[in-house]
Amino acid sequence: MNLDTRPYRKRLKLLRDDFSTWRDHYRELMDYICPRKGEWLDNESKSNNDGKKRHTNIINFAGGRAAEICANMFQGGLTRPSSEWFEVETSEPDLNKYKPVQEYLSKVAQLIRKAFSNTNFYSAVKSFYHELCVFGTGVVHMEKDDEFMMRIHPYTAGQYYLGQSPAYVVDTCYRRFCMTVEQLVRKFGLDNCSDPVKAAYGQNQLDKWMNVIHVIQPRVHRDIYKLTSVNMPWASVYFEENGDEDMALRVSGYPMQPFSAGRWFRKGTDVYGWSPGMDELGDIKMLQKLELKKLKALDKHIDPPLNAPIGLRGANLTPHGLNWHDPMAGSWQLSPVYQINPNLDHIRGEIFAVVERIRSGFWNDIFLLISNSQDDNKTATQIAAEQSEQLMLLGPVVESVQEFLSVLIERAYQIMSDYGLLPPAPEELRGREWRVKFVGILAQAQRMIDIASIERWIAFGGNLEATEVASGRPPSAMDAIDIDGAVYQVGERLGVPPEVIRDRKEVEQIRAQRQAQIQAQQEAAQAAQLADVSKTMSETKIGEKSFLEETMGGR
Repeated sequence: MNLDTRPYRKRLKLLRDDFSTWRDHYRELMDYICPRKGEWLDNESKSNNDGKKRHTNIINFAGGRAAEICANMFQGGLTRPSSEWFEVETSEPDLNKYKPVQEYLSKVAQLIRKAFSNTNFYSAVKSFYHELCVFGTGVVHMEKDDEFMMRIHPYTAGQYYLGQSPAYVVDTCYRRFCMTVEQLVRKFGLDNCSDPVKAAYGQNQLDKWMNVIHVIQPRVHRDIYKLTSVNMPWASVYFEENGDEDMALRVSGYPMQPFSAGRWFRKGTDVYGWSPGMDELGDIKMLQKLELKKLKALDKHIDPPLNAPIGLRGANLTPHGLNWHDPMAGSWQLSPVYQINPNLDHIRGEIFAVVERIRSGFWNDIFLLISNSQDDNKTATQIAAEQSEQLMLLGPVVESVQEFLSVLIERAYQIMSDYGLLPPAPEELRGREWRVKFVGILAQAQRMIDIASIERWIAFGGNLEATEVASGRPPSAMDAIDIDGAVYQVGERLGVPPEVIRDRKEVEQIRAQRQAQIQAQQEAAQAAQLADVSKTMSETKIGEKSFLEETMGGR
């Protein structure tokens, strides 16, 4: 279709230039950690099925395994497929306790989780976690699909270029990838393809690869009163990189951002993040050198350079080799030029230390703790107690990943709504926004850190009050602590269902009733005590009269 693609091509060049400072670093991460990741099209159309050997720089794959374990940590700790790892709620606690709202939100979360299980969501998110651990940035695109309802596409490093909004939130993605001639024709139609694609299709070159650009960015100029695809808030433009500048494959749009980008850590306003892979790259490269030196030492020890007589030139020195010689011609003995006896234990010790640093840098100890918790039935509280310091350091990353996941969950909600797969919302939810609450074991462990702080605060107040009592002063330290507020905070962080938590007004009513019961019991006890005293006085004789009569008569 006709469209001036020059503005998009110009911005693509600017985004590529901005990314170019990261390019060499990414390539090195690929060479030493994950050779099969990353996609670099350069200026040619290359096959997506490039099977060339890429592991030539790797002898010890500890870095790659550590990155895989780090990705598994997030998968098991945040998005374990077999668990209810997220819930949906409103920002109003009282509304969350209303039964129709509870049932609706619970049903929505259940349906979205079921939809994720029926698609490639979990494999796509696992790929994102791996990209995040190695490259510091990951992108996942969720598209509507008439066959599978939704299809999730994880992007790989070097394939996309990102842009940010004035608030420094990623809202633009230019993806550069390959499609075959047949894929282009089936997806966009032959009439919308370039002349080279039409020619290749006519010559039955269906598997020839072509470079394609997919632009996703906010649509600045649009008619907000029209609901057509070309007036939606997010623009979607496909065009061939080597095609005509006035032709596009497709122009459409999205009602909301269809992709989500996550960063491990980022500096200031940087578009791309940095990662454990970048931090550990030096140790990973050192590990390869140590392994190489160990192998050289073994090689020289087992097969050292030799001194040999001229008569042995061309001799067969392989195992079981046979050489004929004349004993009268002299000795044919071989001797080493020099003999070494390397201390391999020292080298192995240094290798072990480097591997441990790499594993620690990829947070593998946290993953092992989470993994073991599934077997030992450890709670999130126990995990937080054992690894509170590291969990605090990991906290910003977990929050970043949760923001990434929230975008995908909201996108899934929108797609399922378009297909009419969600129940109607209660009237109380009309016009109100809902939010995602993560309840996976890693998310809970993060909240447990706050609980530990609350517990220490209450224990400190109790100890201080005990000191006041011991010194003869009236206890007052606990007056500064809102115990009810602490209970509500702990319940929220533990993920306690709102339907089992009473609000403050109800608690005050229960306490008032309890106080009234206690007062009534005290009054009854006092009345019974007075009755006993009166009986005793009436039965006690003082002369001819009882003690009670004497007392009353005395009045």
